[in-house]
This record gives sequence, structure tokens and C-alpha cells, in this order.
Amino acid sequence: MTNCYCPARWGARADASATPPENPAGPLNGRGSFRSRSRVGLLFLFALGGLLAGPDLALPCAVASDGLEPSGPRSADGSAGITEASWLTFQPPAVEPPPLPLPVPSAPARPRDLAADLAGGGEEEASATLLGDVWHRAGPVAAEYLYSGEVFTNARGGIATQGATRYRGLLELSLRLDTAAADWWQGGEFYGYVLQAHGTTLSPQFVGDSQYYSDLDTGPKPQDLTELAEFWYQHTFFDEALVVRLGRLDANEDFAYSDVAADFLNASFATLPNIPLPFWPYQTLGVTALADVGDQLRLGGGMYDHGRDKAQWWATTEERGLFFVGQADYRPGRGGSSAPPTLVRAGLWHATSDTWAVDESRTFDGNYGVYATLDRRCYRESDSEAQGLDAFFQVSWAPPDRNQVDWSYGAGLVYRGLLPRRDDDVVGVGFTLLAFSPAERETSGREGENAIEWFYQVRASDWLVLQPDVQYIVSPNGLERDALVVGVRCEMNL
Repeated sequence: MTNCYCPARWGARADASATPPENPAGPLNGRGSFRSRSRVGLLFLFALGGLLAGPDLALPCAVASDGLEPSGPRSADGSAGITEASWLTFQPPAVEPPPLPLPVPSAPARPRDLAADLAGGGEEEASATLLGDVWHRAGPVAAEYLYSGEVFTNARGGIATQGATRYRGLLELSLRLDTAAADWWQGGEFYGYVLQAHGTTLSPQFVGDSQYYSDLDTGPKPQDLTELAEFWYQHTFFDEALVVRLGRLDANEDFAYSDVAADFLNASFATLPNIPLPFWPYQTLGVTALADVGDQLRLGGGMYDHGRDKAQWWATTEERGLFFVGQADYRPGRGGSSAPPTLVRAGLWHATSDTWAVDESRTFDGNYGVYATLDRRCYRESDSEAQGLDAFFQVSWAPPDRNQVDWSYGAGLVYRGLLPRRDDDVVGVGFTLLAFSPAERETSGREGENAIEWFYQVRASDWLVLQPDVQYIVSPNGLERDALVVGVRCEMNL
């Protein structure tokens, strides 16, 4: 039996009579407070829903072609995964815009990296780097070197606070070979990606959070990790209307993500928590196809190896199988509309691996679920194409009889250029919630976990970003005391 990550403290299923440990910090931090704490997050979701679903703002001018700054899954060359700003936004309503195809997905590195932020929006352009172009291009081969380092402290609650300061670093190297530039054939690209992770995070020993406060966490793989994480070949057909990719892939680069949420550090904002995607650093062999269907719609699907070395701890597989995912990306309101740019993603997934019931009483023939994300521009500053307020919402569901987490929610606001003369800085606040399934609540007493995150991203130079970050985690793993995690991340495009 292949048992997904399920440490004794996190995933162990206690006797039905077992009760959670008494909270030494008082009634505000125990199990009984989870519902009251959740109300704060639900109020946040309702308020955000008013922004997302309310009447369109009457802006002083139409949103420009890169009005919604892309910040979703990123590639080492600085593009924004499945989206680009020119696709997410609208042209001025006074002139009927020309047909605008959905962008071609580019080479992924991490869902969030500095190169993508430096690339800005709109047309693809070279990222500013510390070492210069001579270290990044040789004929048809392009290279990227990215480094992320962070220091975090568990200042309050969780499992323990004494000595709870840790450094975590990640070095990423990627190579891309353009077959057209090499005079081989048109429309092809080879890609390879190597990572070297070092240091440790606070989650296992000090915070105890199920969602991981840092998306640099490689658990349950070793924290010190060096591996060839991705290698694939991509080919485009029909003037880039169809993209097919084959190899060792990160499914989260194309499926189940929100663009606006990508600057948050909590892993649940990058990857919807109860979907067993083969995501970073658990990429697997697979094949994907993405096809433009008109100007507003893109359809995509993927098939991946499944059931081995999976990071999700909420589902246990009996054997290896296949993971299938299908998704529709829809951007409504084209054709001269002055409505704020909106991007809706909806998808479903199915895994063929036999999956154990939460109470381990039986196995099921596979696993499945559905999800949706919504990105929306709420306000654009009248004198800037990129600055303004964006909002996002995400939700996913999986059957509660075979998944420890059945519902997951997330929402947040991101503002670019809030302060005078700091046009490239980004500030954000977000909320994410895990709801443990009824079977898991009956077995272990865990109800859920909330995380509230605030960050301010400072563009220190063309190749350097600093990001202070504060997260308040309510009932980590559904059992621990509320935790306050504070830190800063530094990202460099070498």
C-alpha cells in the first residue's frame, strides 16, 4: 500500500473516543473556537463576493490591454503560464478589437518566480537579470537561474515557539531549446528544469499547519533536495491554436490555479489543497493538450502517472494509476465591453488509483473532484495600465468518504502600485480554509484550518524582490493552537 504523507501528528486517525489535547493558550485558540474564527473568514469571502459579483465600476477610461497584471503560474522566461495580460483584459470599447487568441503556455519553473514579475505584462520581453544576457543565451538555448530565500519565525502558538526560526532556500536552473532557432523544425521546444532546495521550514516541528505556510516546502520529500524535476517536449499546431506537451510535467502550471493569487506565499493559494495534482516538486510523466476555441474560450486536458510519491496527505492510494484532468478557461465580455476584465476557470479530475476510505474500512475504485477559480479586475488607476485592485476566489470539492479534506476555499485582494512612486510594489491580503470531511471529524476530532495572509512585495531593483509576509493560522491541522508566522522572502533573477 502506498500511503500518502500522513505523519502521526498530521494524518494519524485516532480512536473515535479520542479527544483533542486541551488548549493551554485558553478558549480563543482551541477546537471550540474554530467555527467562530471561521466566521471571520466567511465574512471576508462575502465582502469579496460583493466586489466580484457587484456592478461594474465606471472607470474614467477603458482598461488597457494589460490592465490586469498576470501573476499566476510562471515560467523561467518570465511569461505567465496559461495567461498573459493581453488575454486577461479588454480593449477600449470605442474601437472593436481584433481577434485575440489565448496565449501559448510557456515553460514552467515555479508557480511564482521573480523572472515573471520582472517581465511585467503585455508582450513577452526579456527579463532583467543580475548576470546579463551573456550567461542566459547561447544560440537556440536559453537559460534561467533563479534563487529564492526566506526566513520565518513562529511568533505565537502552533506546536512550539522556542527556537522557531528557520531559513529556507531554493535554487532553480532551467534550459530551453527552440527547434526553430536551431534550424530543425518549426513549433517545437525542449525544456529541462533542475531544483536544489535547502534549509528547513517551520511546518512539521513548530507550526503544524496542513496547508504549508511556505510554497517552498518540499515535504514529505526531504527538505534538502536536488533533482531533475521536469523534462518535456512541447509542440504547437495550427498557428499556436493547439499546444501539446509530453514528458515529466507540473500539472499545476496549466490547471487549477488563480493568476491573481500567485504572489501569496501560502501553498494553498498556489495549489488548490484537495486536488491530487502532480505539482511541484512531485511532477510526473504525462501529456497535456490545450486548444483555443475562439477568442474567449480555451479547453485543456491532461493525463499523468498517479499514486506514487504524492504530497497530498488526505488520500491514501492502494496502487498506481492514472490522473485525468479537464478544464475550461473563459473570459467573458469581449466585443467592446467596458466591463472589468474577468477570467473564470472550471475543471474536474479523476484518478484511477484505488483509494482507501477515510476510516480505512474499504477501498474505492478511484477518486474524483471538481474546482473553480475566478480572477477579476475591480479597479484600475486612471493614469496607469497596470496599477489597480484585483480580486480572486477559488473553491474545490472532493468526496468526503475517501478524502480527509472535502471542501477548500480561498479568496483575496491584490493591489499593484498602492503607494506613491512605488508603481511596481504589490500588497495583498488573502484567506484560505480547509474543511475536514465528516468522516475525518468523527475519527480524529479535526474540523478545519484557516490561514490569513498579508504581504507587501517591494521591487528593490530590476532583478531583486523583497517580500515581508505575515500569516495568522487558525487551528493548524485542526488541533493545534492558533499560530502567528512572520517572515520575509528574497527573490533574485540571476
